[in-house]
Amino acid sequence: LCGGTIYWTIHNILPHDAPMPGLQQKLRTIMANLSHVVLVHHLSHIYLVQKYYHLNLDKIQVLQHPDYELSLQSSIPDECVATFNERYPERFILIYGQVAPYKNTLKILQALKDHKVIVAGLAKNTDLLHKNYTAEVNEWVDSNDSHMWINRFVSREEEAWLHHNSLAVVFGFEKILYSGGVHLAHQYQSQFENRLQSKIILPKYPSLELYSKVHSTTSQTYYYENFSEIRDLVNA
Repeated sequence: LCGGTIYWTIHNILPHDAPMPGLQQKLRTIMANLSHVVLVHHLSHIYLVQKYYHLNLDKIQVLQHPDYELSLQSSIPDECVATFNERYPERFILIYGQVAPYKNTLKILQALKDHKVIVAGLAKNTDLLHKNYTAEVNEWVDSNDSHMWINRFVSREEEAWLHHNSLAVVFGFEKILYSGGVHLAHQYQSQFENRLQSKIILPKYPSLELYSKVHSTTSQTYYYENFSEIRDLVNA
């Protein structure tokens, strides 16, 4: 706008739980067309973004999501390992990341009501919608002895321990192009060379399937079309 070059990265078509989606679409379409270069995280996103925002294909480029800096299981201090083993004595299903309606945390918990599940991540309490959702998840967890919610910041050491000791990491997104949480789970999964691997269980979206086929180093990634299938995938 002032003589520079505008690069805009589109993480998802619209912001999650976006208020006034019609207005969001119009504003983001203006932004996409004002930008000199629109960046997406995977080849499979190019057509979806081009079609939604009515862009020329030559404006869209791929910028792969950078890897996260992980804590190796072997680098976790012994006192932390002892604390985690005492706190979480059994292997479990992990729901990792911020808790919000678009992630369908409650539906996953309900589908896994008879399994040991740990939700690890802060609630997104930015408005009444999210505060009400937080209350619903809290009420569910409080009434189910096999479910636990770590509703706080999770350290890198605890993050590593949770991923390495889970039976499966489950995601429940709606209308998503890309997830940093899925990228993180695949990175941790790649550390499981000679030990029991944690499954990654995802909703069956083309963009997530294509991304996982490229980045998964194992065959331990599974997909579901409705929440009732999650339990069977966990048990398989």
